[in-house]
Amino acid sequence: MVTILTQPRLSPYSLPMRLPLLSFLSLVTMVTLQAHPAHDESRPPTAAAMSEAARNFLDSLDEKQRTAATGDLTHEARTQWTYLPGDRKGIMLEAMTEAQRQKAHALLQSALSDRGLWQATTIMQLEQVLRDLGGGAHRDPDLYAVAVYGEPKSGHPWAWRIEGHHLSLHFTVAEDGAISDSPAFLGANPARVPSGDLKGTRALGKEEDRGRELMLDLDEKQQQQARIGDKAPRDIVTRSKSRIEREAPQGIAFSELNSEQQEALQSIIRLYIDRFAPDLAEADWQLVTAHDFQDIHFAWAGSLEPDQRHYYRIQGEAFLIEFDKVQKNHVHSVLRFFGRDFGRDFLKEHHEAHTHEE
Repeated sequence: MVTILTQPRLSPYSLPMRLPLLSFLSLVTMVTLQAHPAHDESRPPTAAAMSEAARNFLDSLDEKQRTAATGDLTHEARTQWTYLPGDRKGIMLEAMTEAQRQKAHALLQSALSDRGLWQATTIMQLEQVLRDLGGGAHRDPDLYAVAVYGEPKSGHPWAWRIEGHHLSLHFTVAEDGAISDSPAFLGANPARVPSGDLKGTRALGKEEDRGRELMLDLDEKQQQQARIGDKAPRDIVTRSKSRIEREAPQGIAFSELNSEQQEALQSIIRLYIDRFAPDLAEADWQLVTAHDFQDIHFAWAGSLEPDQRHYYRIQGEAFLIEFDKVQKNHVHSVLRFFGRDFGRDFLKEHHEAHTHEE
């Protein structure tokens, strides 16, 4: 196992022999978070890496598999999403060979930072944890589907996603290589693994803790401004809507926070953005900072106790973040960009340009 520790960007599917995912994922957790920086400047541009990974993945599929895994960029299924268990458009991991799994994982790896990759693969593995805890045979880490829309090549818009229970990631690539990486939903059940090889693992621990820490750091007047309800909603408010509109912000404004609290709020936003590859994260941060930070609001509902239901949202001019502890040990989170989800902004420009040319 010592030689494995020296390999960069470890993958649960990259071992030469099929080891139990549960025990290996613990190793991935340790190595990814301790041995690698959050941003690897040596990585190639994500659009190029993503296109190559997608082509390699598609080329590994037989005709029947490829038909299941692909669709037109205009297909309505591309913008229909859910984080609940169930059937998906695309090809499931369970229907792939080991070599195909590795290529699917390489595609996921091309889009995410080390921490984001760890979070995504951990969330998938939590299905096995739920199964071991008596959650039923439908809990399966292989019930995640990959779908590719359009042709993944330079100069052409295309998209892909990976989706299953508690994981729904969507990437749309423009002609010029710009990438939309939202909606991005990550959930965790259990939020803290109670037993077994992954005991104590919290896939969304930082997102939960830092939101509560910020609320607790507010003084009484600030907390009153931030609080939007004594009870948390039953789920993220936007659920799995295909399109969301910017509503009047709720909670406490950025301008009402002191400098330390402002820094803490920015760090929470970065947690959600830094799940992605460095250039994607930087582009997202530019979308956030292109607008006045004073317009960003932080809102809280529910209990301040760690094991009780609570909810927070962060809304700016361009984006929305929601986090909800829907049950004692069950959490949901989402990052959305108004007008940019599923690449709607640059795809609209593409369609208008081509219509004009015709």
